[in-house]
Amino acid sequence: MQSEQPMIHNVPLPLHDELALGLLGRFARLNGLSSITWATKSLKSGQPDGKNTPLLWLIADVCGQDRSVFSANHSMLPAMSPISIHADSAQVADGTYRRIHQRGMRLPTGQLRWCQACSDMDVEERGFSHWRRQHQIMGVDWCVEHHLPLISTSTDSAIYTPGHPATHSSLCTTQANTEEEMHNPALQRMLQIMFRWLHRPNPIRLAAWVEVVSERCRNADLRMGEIGKRPVASDLIQEAFPASWLARHLPEIASKEPRSFVRKVDGAYIDKHVAYPALACATILAVLFDTAEYALDALEVADSRLATPRPTGNVSDEALTAFLAGLGLHEACEKFGANIESVEAALRLSLQQQLQLVDTPVALA
Repeated sequence: MQSEQPMIHNVPLPLHDELALGLLGRFARLNGLSSITWATKSLKSGQPDGKNTPLLWLIADVCGQDRSVFSANHSMLPAMSPISIHADSAQVADGTYRRIHQRGMRLPTGQLRWCQACSDMDVEERGFSHWRRQHQIMGVDWCVEHHLPLISTSTDSAIYTPGHPATHSSLCTTQANTEEEMHNPALQRMLQIMFRWLHRPNPIRLAAWVEVVSERCRNADLRMGEIGKRPVASDLIQEAFPASWLARHLPEIASKEPRSFVRKVDGAYIDKHVAYPALACATILAVLFDTAEYALDALEVADSRLATPRPTGNVSDEALTAFLAGLGLHEACEKFGANIESVEAALRLSLQQQLQLVDTPVALA
């Protein structure tokens, strides 16, 4: 039996919001390839250094598009990693490469999802349907345009168009749950935040997230540690979000005891050196802010301020002043872009000078 030859013949034109994995499926169909595996082999063999280049970038290259622009417009990475620790790091290039290589083609839910009404509309308009990114957002189980539960299927179905018999499978939720959840204010804020993140070309700096969320948690009198008597953010989430949605996406919160600490969510505003998953961050913002716009604007302002280079002469003094005013040492250094060793040295020198003043005998008149 003659094997399929991995050769590139035809290249599809990417559609608006089209998922890269779905675009790879269209590439396979246009070239008579029977699977996503064969399409991947074809791309790797047809481009220089294909074996070491992330698949997402190979698709961008064959479509003649800028890699970073293509990643922002056709992968789920913006909605999977909206907060990044590497935004200002010298390792940003290496970090981006590893993230693209490991997660560039991944889906937040591990499944492909589609809307029957969207599929019918696509077929009527252009003769075929396509896989949309907006249907793959974690925590949003219905089509925001048609208010229908999304249909979930295996990622192997990417070789087909949405609506093909092989793509028909189970619903992500029920129509009754959809009717209730789509009108929940907190869930609507979370949805709007996730959608804005999906279309944001670059992630927010982790330091900006820490600054904004820590301040909001303190203003809300939330507990800033694992142990204590005050409530935590997951308490607010448990109260604000529908029980049906929590049971599907955050079961630890759905069944938790009041004031108990849920590490996978509450840790997002406790840990200052780790970026947590998007769903945890979005739900926290949804209960700390009255509107999605207010939350996102606060992050944008903090991120823009951190992106602006500061004079090197006074950042240590500013961080030290903030520390003495009650801000944590690490948090103060992150806020002002100061080197923690320099701030510690300044603090040590200040204490030594104060001790010398105390120990110096006062001359009698």
